[in-house]
Amino acid sequence: MENVRWTTASRSDTGTSGKVQHVDEIYHRFILYAQQQIRQFVVDEMNKPIIHKLMAYFSANQGACRTMNVDPKKG
Repeated sequence: MENVRWTTASRSDTGTSGKVQHVDEIYHRFILYAQQQIRQFVVDEMNKPIIHKLMAYFSANQGACRTMNVDPKKG
């Protein structure tokens, strides 16, 4: 398994900086990183939408937040 670095855009980044990553890329990196840390780590079908919403929020991806009905400014 490849060695994955867990990095995302900072919360202060917006879509104008070019640093905002696509939510699916962040989700994939999260899963790989979690599996490196905990070999049995699995996200079941019920939790996938929740994890995707969290990834949209933490990525500061305005389009993904709008699509998933997530308020990126809510703390």
